[in-house]
Amino acid sequence: MWYAAIAYSAESMIARVDLEIFPHQSFMEMLFDGFVEKSRYHSHMNGCARDIAEWNGVNVNPQGAVIKIDWRDCIRFNHFPLGGTIALQYLPSTVRKFYLTGSNMQGTVDVAGLPREMQRFHMQRNHLSADPTKGHLSVVGWTSTPVLGEAKNLFKPLVVFLSWRRPY
Repeated sequence: MWYAAIAYSAESMIARVDLEIFPHQSFMEMLFDGFVEKSRYHSHMNGCARDIAEWNGVNVNPQGAVIKIDWRDCIRFNHFPLGGTIALQYLPSTVRKFYLTGSNMQGTVDVAGLPREMQRFHMQRNHLSADPTKGHLSVVGWTSTPVLGEAKNLFKPLVVFLSWRRPY
């Protein structure tokens, strides 16, 4: 004999998980899981990720919360020139400054999902996409160069400058 139990709830948040209960170690491992050079942060002994307090370019406060990630290409051994994908939705909520430049990363930037207290967010020289209609991201200018031989479009954008502000 088979029995089935079905539960209904008017509460829409019943299955929602509070992400703040997870350790920052887990978030950081998910953030860089798509990096080509992720082995840089793994222990040679057991293959597991080293503690985030030991990672180059990652600053944690005394409580162990990540407050700054500095993976700029101008700082030796902190950037990832071989690229990969980045999952920005896993940035810990305590991160105030995030730099990942010149690393050929791919992914989507959803500025609405960035930590609320973010002060600096630099991701120049990567291969990212964003929807300017979401998250208060807007095009403020571009540079272009003439392309000869194409009647439809005499100019093709080379660089697009984006501006972002936190909504009030």
